[in-house]
This record gives sequence, C-alpha cells and structure tokens, in this order.
Amino acid sequence: MYKKGQGIKAEPFHAYMWSALAADMGKMPNAAAHRDALWRRMTPAAQNQARQLAVSCKRVSYRGCR
Repeated sequence: MYKKGQGIKAEPFHAYMWSALAADMGKMPNAAAHRDALWRRMTPAAQNQARQLAVSCKRVSYRGCR
C-alpha cells in the first residue's frame, strides 16, 4: 500500500519499513527483494528514516506502527 499509494499517500520509507519487517520475520516470500528495491530508490535521509522506523516498530512489538 505504501509503495504504490493504494488508499494512502505513497511513502517509500514506510513501504521499506514494512518490507524489512516482513523479510526479518520470513512472512512474505518477496519481502527482501521489495525491501532492497525500495532502498536503492531512496535518498540517504529517507534510508535513515526508514531504518529508524523499522527499529522503533520492532521495539514496540509492532503496536501503533503505521
């Protein structure tokens, strides 16, 4: 949804966050490929924000993550 802007504003760093979390948990077969493709398209600032979002979301057991 965040990658394509389906129903919400497209936000690559949120798309990266969810793909990274899915890849870490092994829940989505193509998650790592999606994560890596998004990473390559983001600016360094967006990469940093995406990484921080993923860490924060994991820290709170995914509660309240958007």
